[in-house]
Amino acid sequence: MKRWLRRLRGAIRTAVTWAVGWAAAGGIFGAVTVVSGIDPASALFWIPATFAAAGFVGGTIFSAVLGLIEGRRTFEQMSLLRFAAWGALGGALVSILIVAMGLVGSTASVVATLMLPLLAAGSASGSLALARGADDQVLESGNESDDPALSEEKNRGLLGR
Repeated sequence: MKRWLRRLRGAIRTAVTWAVGWAAAGGIFGAVTVVSGIDPASALFWIPATFAAAGFVGGTIFSAVLGLIEGRRTFEQMSLLRFAAWGALGGALVSILIVAMGLVGSTASVVATLMLPLLAAGSASGSLALARGADDQVLESGNESDDPALSEEKNRGLLGR
C-alpha cells in the first residue's frame, strides 16, 4: 500500500510541476498573441490557465504511462530520449483530448495544440533532470540510506540499485 501512495504522491507532484511550467509557457504564448490582436484579458489569463490545466492532465497521463511501462526501472536506467518520448506521447494524448472535446477553435488554439507534444517532451526531460538531482541529494545526505533498521538488501532496493 505504501508503494501506491508514494507513486500517487509522485504523480501529483509531477502533474503540479507540469501545470506550473505550462502556465508559464501559456503566459508567454498569451503575451505573443496579444501582439497579434487577441483580447489581452483572455490572452493573459485564460491562455495560461488553459495551459496549466493541460499541463496537469499531461503530467498525470505521463506519470501513468511511465508507471505502467517503466515502473521497474530507476531514473539512472532511463535515457533522456526515452523519457522525452513518453512525455511527447502524453502531450499528444492531451492534444487528442482537446481536439476530441472540440476546444480548438481559433488559429492560436490550433498552434497551441500542436505545441503540446513538444512542451510535454521538454517537461518530461526536465522532470527526469529534477528526479536525478533529487536522487543525488538523497544519496549525498544519506538520510534514507543510512537507516540502521534496514538490512543491506533493503538498503540497496531503496537506492534503486
